[in-house]
Amino acid sequence: MKTIMRALAATATAAVTTVLVQEKLRFHPALQRTNHAGNTVTLATGPALSAGLVAGNLVAGNFAAASALAATGTAGLYDDVDQGEHDGEQIAKGLKGHFNALRNGYISTGVLKVAVIGASAGTYALYRAVKSSKPVPQRVVECFVDTALIAGCANLGNLFDLRPGRALKVAVIASILNAGVAGAQVSLTLATMAVVTEEDLAGKAMLGDAGANPLGMMVGMQSANIKCLPVKTAVCGLVVGLNVLSEKVSFTKVIENTPVLHKLDMLGRN
Repeated sequence: MKTIMRALAATATAAVTTVLVQEKLRFHPALQRTNHAGNTVTLATGPALSAGLVAGNLVAGNFAAASALAATGTAGLYDDVDQGEHDGEQIAKGLKGHFNALRNGYISTGVLKVAVIGASAGTYALYRAVKSSKPVPQRVVECFVDTALIAGCANLGNLFDLRPGRALKVAVIASILNAGVAGAQVSLTLATMAVVTEEDLAGKAMLGDAGANPLGMMVGMQSANIKCLPVKTAVCGLVVGLNVLSEKVSFTKVIENTPVLHKLDMLGRN
C-alpha cells in the first residue's frame, strides 16, 4: 500500500508541477517561437514537462533519475534559448551538423547538450549497475546497454518533435509497452504528457529540446527496467539504429508517405 501511495503522490506531483511551470513561463519572450506552419507558439511546455518529470521522480525517491532529467532538461533549455548562435557560420542540424561545427572550432550548445545527455545517461546506468545484485560481468554489460538505450531515447525524443503531438504519441506508445516493467515511472510520464498534449496537438506549444530530450530519456529509463538482457539489447539496437538512420533519412517524409503512420501522426491535430 505504501508503494502504491508513493506512486500516486509522484504522479500527482508530476502533473501539478507541469501545470504550474507551464503557466509561469507561457508568455516568457525568450520562449516564443515560429513553428513549421508559421505560427507563433510557446516553448514553455518543454521546461514545464521536464520540471514535472523531475518533481515526480523526486517524490518517488528516484533521485538518480531526477538528477539526470534535470541536467538534460537544463541543457535542452540552453540549446533552445541559444537558437544556434554558437553553431558557427550556419545553424547545425542533427548530430552530424553539430560535430562538424565542433570540427570547425565551434562549440555549439547542441554538442554541449549531447555531452550532458551522454554523461547523465552513463551516470544513471552506473548507479543502477552498482545497486544491482547481478554478477559483475552482467552488470558491466547492462551498464553499457542502459547508457546507449537511455541516451539514444533522449535524442530520439528530439528527432520526433518536428510536428504537433508526434513526440508525445511515440512516448505514449513506448510507455504503454513499458507498463509491465516500469509501472510507476510510466504513470508519472503519462501524467506530465496529459497536461501538455492538448496545446501541443493544437500547434499552440512545442516541447523543444527542453521537453523532448527529457521525455525521451524518461522512456529510456523505463526501458532500462526490462529484465531480459537479450530483449533489452535488441531494443537498444533498434534505438541506436533509428538514431543512425535519422542522419540519412527524414522521419517526416517516411511518416507522410506511409498511410498508417500518417493517419496516426495527424490524429488529434487541428
